[in-house]
Amino acid sequence: LKGQLPKPIFDTQLAAPLLGHTDNIGYANLVQQVLGVRLEKAHSRTDWTRRPLSDKQLDYAADDVIYLAELYIELKKSLEAHQRLHWLDHEFEALCDTNLYANSPQDAWRRVKSADRLKGSHLAILQSLAEWREKTARSKNRPRNWLIRDDVLVEIARAIPQTVQALGHVRGLNERSLHKYGKQIIAHVNTSKEQVPISFPQKAYDKIKLTAQQEEIVDLLQVFIRLRANENALNPSLLATRKTLEKFVCGHKNSLNEGWKKHMIGQDLQAILDGNKILAVKDGKVQLNEAGASAP
Repeated sequence: LKGQLPKPIFDTQLAAPLLGHTDNIGYANLVQQVLGVRLEKAHSRTDWTRRPLSDKQLDYAADDVIYLAELYIELKKSLEAHQRLHWLDHEFEALCDTNLYANSPQDAWRRVKSADRLKGSHLAILQSLAEWREKTARSKNRPRNWLIRDDVLVEIARAIPQTVQALGHVRGLNERSLHKYGKQIIAHVNTSKEQVPISFPQKAYDKIKLTAQQEEIVDLLQVFIRLRANENALNPSLLATRKTLEKFVCGHKNSLNEGWKKHMIGQDLQAILDGNKILAVKDGKVQLNEAGASAP
């Protein structure tokens, strides 16, 4: 409300995987695994705009935050015990960057699923509709998909309806939205269909095709990732996905040169690429050695 972000930030979803929990674990599952409390899910699809709320609905809403303080204490304690709390300094500091939350309505189309499948006038229409939906959602303080879902916006952009009646035939658009926003939608369709759309920025990574040798290097690095993950009781995908390793091999910006990942895997990955460290097998187990050093 004041244009300021709270500090410091502790993100339980970022912290949990460093303690062996699954990546992107949900709040309810994390509360159950860490605190042993099973949260009710009966009201997960409640229409929170309707009043009055029942006592059970109020209890459900309170459960969504009431365990956060205790969860924070337990996760922090475990991270400190494993000497991993400092690993998250970089990630938590990044969450305090106001630019991370500055979503311009003009760029709302970039976050619409399947937007990259549209071209020409279809894309121009989607861009106009996405901007309108973003502004409308903010003014009404409603989730954007409560107004019109992403897939419906894409369908409208594909169909290019000329009238409200034609708009009514678009799959997924309910009667309430048609009645309330139909004329506005058609106005945006008609004014934007002749416009030149903003192009998707071409990512340098999209242009890269790995050579056979680079593919083999990525395969080798994945072996090291699994080794380091096993040593620390972590999910390998938390350390690095194959796509991230491909970026690393090609010298593109990636997360392996930042924060705790740089110290846990990034420096060793670079040493492997430079030939200063090698992967070897001893007694049926993979290990990382200094190049030229005999296996212990």
